[in-house]
Amino acid sequence: MTTLTLLYPIQFGENRTVSELEFNRLKGKHIKKLSGTPTMADLLELASKSASEPPALFDEMDAEDVLRVTEVIGDFLASSRKTGESA
Repeated sequence: MTTLTLLYPIQFGENRTVSELEFNRLKGKHIKKLSGTPTMADLLELASKSASEPPALFDEMDAEDVLRVTEVIGDFLASSRKTGESA
């Protein structure tokens, strides 16, 4: 699990302020529809699933925080590739 503290916390819904997100590692069921290089939309969809948060939350986040989220997801994908590579 990776915790990301938002640089710009957001008000989401009527009574919820989101200041950090917890991302779980991705599973095959999350990435099986990916083909080629993931788009920003793909990465945010994966982030939504990984953090168990609705996609609308990521739509309301500051762009700098969104880019940081995609780095977390990208790191999950990159470490998966390293594990699967043969020597």
